[in-house]
Amino acid sequence: MLAAVLAAAAAGYASSEEKTADVQFREAYRTVQLADSAYGREDWGKARRLYTQAVEAYSGLRTKYPDWQPGVVDFRIRYCTRRIDMLPPAPPGETDAVESVREPDPAPAPVEPGPSPAEKRAERALANLVDASRRQLIAGNPSSARDSLIAAMKIAPDDHTIRLLLAFAQCRLGQFAAAATLLDNLIEDKPSSAEARLYRGMARMGMGRIADAVADMQEAVRLNPASADAHYDLAQALLLKTPPDVSGAQRHYRKSLDMGGTPDPEIDARIKSAANPM
Repeated sequence: MLAAVLAAAAAGYASSEEKTADVQFREAYRTVQLADSAYGREDWGKARRLYTQAVEAYSGLRTKYPDWQPGVVDFRIRYCTRRIDMLPPAPPGETDAVESVREPDPAPAPVEPGPSPAEKRAERALANLVDASRRQLIAGNPSSARDSLIAAMKIAPDDHTIRLLLAFAQCRLGQFAAAATLLDNLIEDKPSSAEARLYRGMARMGMGRIADAVADMQEAVRLNPASADAHYDLAQALLLKTPPDVSGAQRHYRKSLDMGGTPDPEIDARIKSAANPM
């Protein structure tokens, strides 16, 4: 099924060179899937190696075929790099392999005094709480994740990532009104956050505010058009409109697949059902 979806995404690219690029893209995406699986098992070393291999593969694809879906390739590179950043610190011997995939800094940063031992302990405690919450969300335990994030907010109440993850955990728990309120403040502080718009759209959809949810998700797509998740969630929201916006839902669902999103038989069936009502 995955191969068929990726082949459909490459339809219209007829030359043998571009078909070769498509093959390389599929191989890189398979590496990402294996890395995500290792991450879910907390096999950090294997996840780090596979994410690094994926970044190298996408970077090679971008160099060799710079005109082949550059937005999608850049999105995948950013995704893998962020996942590497989310991993626990690499043991000695692995650091060089990870650093080799990063873009070089344009200029050396000025040397500043480092944090005190107490500040380092506080930063580490905060990082541990955030990391624990991420693991709980991946494991499907949003209640535990919420508790860790509430504790983290007591340390850093204005931290963007902590507030964003807490809102996501609240959505997973069905606490949509609380999540929407938190995201209202987050968007006021950082209007350019595509993820905050997307999560508020999820919260509003859970509250039954479909028109507002669609507006938020459309803004998330505008802010980050390379987000497969934003296109997928917008497709879901458009199907909940009265009447459903079937053509819009189908268009954004296809875009999410073109960007490497996972096929969803349920949304396929909903699109077909809405397009052909009894």
